[in-house]
Amino acid sequence: IGVKKDKRETEYWEKMAAETYLSAAIQGDVHAQLETALRYNDGTYLPEDKEEAMKWYNKALTSLRNNPGQGDGRAQYSLGTIYMTGEHYYGGIVPKNYKQGMMWLEKAAELGLVKAQERVGMYYDFGSGHYYDAPNFILRNDTKAVKWYTLAAENGSRAALQNLGNMYSDGEGVAKDCNKAMKLYMRSAELGYSEGPWSIAINYRDGTCVEKNIVKAYMWFIIAGAQDISSDFSQCHLLSEEMTPSQITDAEYMAREWLTMHD
Repeated sequence: IGVKKDKRETEYWEKMAAETYLSAAIQGDVHAQLETALRYNDGTYLPEDKEEAMKWYNKALTSLRNNPGQGDGRAQYSLGTIYMTGEHYYGGIVPKNYKQGMMWLEKAAELGLVKAQERVGMYYDFGSGHYYDAPNFILRNDTKAVKWYTLAAENGSRAALQNLGNMYSDGEGVAKDCNKAMKLYMRSAELGYSEGPWSIAINYRDGTCVEKNIVKAYMWFIIAGAQDISSDFSQCHLLSEEMTPSQITDAEYMAREWLTMHD
């Protein structure tokens, strides 16, 4: 019964969102025009209508081309997402085009939209597409990845803090700095991002950016597991085979103390 109720509530609010976007689209809100186009295209809480989808998409595109720097970045982000994912997700409003997608995502990032800064950083960090997508394939660019991760991290992105820590740890796009990497991992952990404590644990386990310490590694694996319910604590089990009962007790105590302080 509870699940059905939750589903009904979700559907109600999604329908309200679709109607709100449509109303705002009619008033000229470009972000709402793109969201309306997606809903008409997929038939998501609006009647499926490909012609209406293209109508709203073209209105938004014309407006953005005439004034690319308008708004707070949400419209540019939506347009970039449409191009980056293409027909795979949106039923063919436009073909996938990484070059156009990155152009609009970067405009959103330049306007200060944090999720755009984070996403652009990730595309430059890992690249996107395949050789047969050329010339739309996004080549890795570590320097640009660091730039956008830094901006996103300064604006509170937990994933950007984590990924920037990896860049400093590996010396990619920036001079290797283990101390900086560990501080970034710590900050992401404090914000509840489970990959932060996981990275700290790995470093203590392997003795990479810090001196090897299996008690602290065990502690941070516990914290990572507490922040991510999908974790099976397998690393703790493996480490426990190298530890004394006293060391395990100490690690568990330190983990509890840290989690209590950062609840």
